[in-house]
Amino acid sequence: MSNFLGDIFNKVTGAASEKVVNAVVGSFLSGERPEGGEASASSSPDSSSPTSSSNGQIDGVQLLLEQAEKAGLGDKVRSWIGSGENLPITADELRQILSSEQVNHFLSKTGIPANILMPAIAFLLPKAVDNHTNAEGYTAPKEGEG
Repeated sequence: MSNFLGDIFNKVTGAASEKVVNAVVGSFLSGERPEGGEASASSSPDSSSPTSSSNGQIDGVQLLLEQAEKAGLGDKVRSWIGSGENLPITADELRQILSSEQVNHFLSKTGIPANILMPAIAFLLPKAVDNHTNAEGYTAPKEGEG
């Protein structure tokens, strides 16, 4: 089924758009904030927040999990962290998790209409989070980091 959906996604949006969506997902997971905005609609991270690292960078996976918990969808996001089966998420569920500011940031960054972008992110995000975390659920170090 996933290959089928991937094929449809590629035909509808093209391979270049898939790369753009992957870049957006990756930037979110690595902690990129919308320009001039907060990482979350509800609170601004500070140095004591679990979503902030010692250098002030946001942990995108932790932020995503916190937002999912608030939306009642934490079980889905937790399934993506570490090993095990990744529960799917719909575009509507993803909109419940993400703030309007985050969605608008993705839309402006890609130029892809929301009716195409949000289902694409919903399709790609579980695997991206899974790949971004190790078996213990911690953010996997990037190449060259220790």
